Amino acid sequence: MKPADTHQDKAPPRGGRTRPPVPRPVTAHATARPARAAAAPALPPEGAAGRRALASRVAAVVALLERLGDRRTREEMETRYGIVTPEAFGVPMGEMQKVAKSLGQDHELALALWKSGSYEARMVAAFVDDPALVTPAQMDRWCRDFDNWGLCDTVCFKLFDRTPHAFAKIAQWSRRTGEFEKRAAFALLASVALHHKSADEAAFVECLPLIERAATDERNFVKKGVSWALRSIGRRSARLNAASLTLSKRLSESPNAAARWIGREALREIASSTVTRRLESRRRSNAAMAVLLVGLLGASVAHAGDGSARGTSPASSPAPPAAAERAATPATPAAAEETTMQTRTRRPGEFCWINMLTPQPEKAREFFAALLGWTYTEIPGMGHGVKVGGRDIGGLFDLEGPNTPKGTPPLIGVMVKVESADSAAAKAAALGGRALPAFDIGPQGRMAVCFDPNGANIDVWEATGMPGTDVDPAAHGAPSWFESMTTDVERASAFYGSLFGWRAQPSPKLGPSYTTFLLDSTYVAGIGARAARSDKAAPAWATYFTVTDAAAAARRATELGASITDPVHEVPGVGRACGITSPQGVPFHVIEYAR
Repeated sequence: MKPADTHQDKAPPRGGRTRPPVPRPVTAHATARPARAAAAPALPPEGAAGRRALASRVAAVVALLERLGDRRTREEMETRYGIVTPEAFGVPMGEMQKVAKSLGQDHELALALWKSGSYEARMVAAFVDDPALVTPAQMDRWCRDFDNWGLCDTVCFKLFDRTPHAFAKIAQWSRRTGEFEKRAAFALLASVALHHKSADEAAFVECLPLIERAATDERNFVKKGVSWALRSIGRRSARLNAASLTLSKRLSESPNAAARWIGREALREIASSTVTRRLESRRRSNAAMAVLLVGLLGASVAHAGDGSARGTSPASSPAPPAAAERAATPATPAAAEETTMQTRTRRPGEFCWINMLTPQPEKAREFFAALLGWTYTEIPGMGHGVKVGGRDIGGLFDLEGPNTPKGTPPLIGVMVKVESADSAAAKAAALGGRALPAFDIGPQGRMAVCFDPNGANIDVWEATGMPGTDVDPAAHGAPSWFESMTTDVERASAFYGSLFGWRAQPSPKLGPSYTTFLLDSTYVAGIGARAARSDKAAPAWATYFTVTDAAAAARRATELGASITDPVHEVPGVGRACGITSPQGVPFHVIEYAR
């Protein structure tokens, strides 16, 4: 429930006005700040001159806010909305947001505005601060300054919930005794529940005891904050709805009046037919996507011609990826661009996503977390999203689930972004490959399962809601290179060049027929020749993940129960690579690039 719509803390209205001009917390659909004029973040002021310049800016902002205020608005803040604060000018929310937009994001200015003390200056501070620069100590200082629900809720809703410290502060502040400090814990919890769509459900389950403990607090602003948090959690998913309903029923039967009120308010909302229908629709959509995605990943193996097609051992790769070659020789503009790529959304023609099918997914998550530093977010009804450094890179799904075709081996599927999945599928078939009909993955995008003329599977992704990864490929654990060892390099090169616009470039350092592919000046993949194999397994695409130390990664993988299928080997001036099969049977590579 967004603070602006609940009116849960306002005093009884007076007069006939129904649309107050008073400052109000932001609306729930506004999950990001209004667009601001492009401006580089301001650097911290240095020396006396810098401090004077900052003080001058603060004085100018405060003077502007004072001019924008009016007495009637200031009076209605208290009489209509229960916002009681000793220093306020009476500036409408829309005007404060316009001021913030004109200032741009500026952490140092935000700190100085907060210190100035006025209600409006502090509201503007919340709008202009940079969540990435907010520290736990700053959050504690500002929390201690909260003296009304409007400031408390807006700071939590617009700033604090976007920091990496949110859940820690929820737990800490829930034990505070001050009315607005304690409210801040639950305003922050409600904000996180509304905004963090990919947060693990377990984190919210762990917060329910905090809600139950605080539910007996009779103070108006605390109990309404607790109610807001419980209702927000109950609307996230079917699982959290069930857990929230259980708690709400228990609270509704409590001998404590505040707890009973919270329980009944929550039941009225989260047990409503509107909420339950929406959650059921979401559950069915997720389940349908799981059937499509997992089933087609498995089906791609069968279409490739052999049950082991996507499980080809990394040991078949004769050399480290061409990504290492370019990383070691950044003398050309193209190479230099790639070694400093950092974070950016992938373009059409670049690999944008991975999907892993593995038995024992819980143990697999533990293995890759320990080896590559992966973190995860639950996708209800489907599996888990995989993150590196907080950025999505792919999904991890249960190989032994009911939707997986029999005989599917553990595998990592790869996706290339395209403008149109349907067009790419049709073109793949016209170029001598094969493709299954494109299909929708909910509102996120459209996908097609394709095969090159030699049988290697490569999926294509047309983004609508989910653009794919934007991870820095140099980050530890990030997918950074993709390679196919195939039976006919020339034929495959022509296919991929026409399908994705890749330009083939011979790379004899990595093998007599090894070819790297470029998209404009960006290296995207490599392909090499392998001898025909008696088991006739189809060629496949392999994924390399960046590590800081290949030898250490190999040792750690062994300690964790993995098999080394291609021992660590060094290529002078390039880096070190290693082939690994996880304890669950998933083959992959790691690569340490020369610095």
